[in-house]
Amino acid sequence: MTRALAQRKGPVALACLLLAGSLWWLVRTIRYEAALSDLYITKSACAYSDQKTVTVFLDQRATKELHTLGIAPTDLVIEANRVFAENKLPFRYDISRLRLESWDSSRSECKFFNAGFTNEQGCFVDELRPRYVRERKISDPDVLVFITATGAQDLSGKAYFNTTQGNGTIVMNIGMAPNRFLDRPRTNAVARRFFTRRFAQLLLHEQGHLYGLPHSPMPYSIMKANLDYLGGPKVQFDERSRTLLIQENKIWQRAREACTAAQE
Repeated sequence: MTRALAQRKGPVALACLLLAGSLWWLVRTIRYEAALSDLYITKSACAYSDQKTVTVFLDQRATKELHTLGIAPTDLVIEANRVFAENKLPFRYDISRLRLESWDSSRSECKFFNAGFTNEQGCFVDELRPRYVRERKISDPDVLVFITATGAQDLSGKAYFNTTQGNGTIVMNIGMAPNRFLDRPRTNAVARRFFTRRFAQLLLHEQGHLYGLPHSPMPYSIMKANLDYLGGPKVQFDERSRTLLIQENKIWQRAREACTAAQE
């Protein structure tokens, strides 16, 4: 009898372990999906605007890198608006409502490399979510931007969205500028201009994705998958990308007008 009971306990214990593991995985998955859902900023069509409110979060590395280059975070947003205007596009970031915040990326989960986090789930659930949930309650931005900086070759970004309103979350790794750019005042001024343009173009590349833009094969397009050309004066939105952006804006403008008319 004792042996029979022991034989029964084995499968039961295994089943309990499997059930506990499944429940743990399910809870972890639900927490992760909930964290991602707060990155996908979707608003009523009535609230659509091509003038985006934005909150920029900078980690300690990005803050130090921008300071070393003599670049203020607002410079990137202003430069992005200039590029929009230069490309004859109606989009702008609302400078008057720009908010700057910090975030802690010191833990390995939140180190962003090659367009991804070391542990995306742990980063969003444990590190970032409390910050961006609070920010969305306070200011309800259209776009959240997280900026970090690592090695010189680590320029990359990622966009999180589930509609093509231009709303959502952008994560950017702006890399680190070699010190040789900063050894003389004249070189420093050139470097400052180059990197301001480069980082703003990276921001616009990811903003393009928030509007649903695909990558472009054109060598000097902001939407090119390979980001090596970013920072150059030739880099602009290619004609197809501009056309798609204008079309997308018209679609949402019409949706806003229809929504407004329905409420009257």
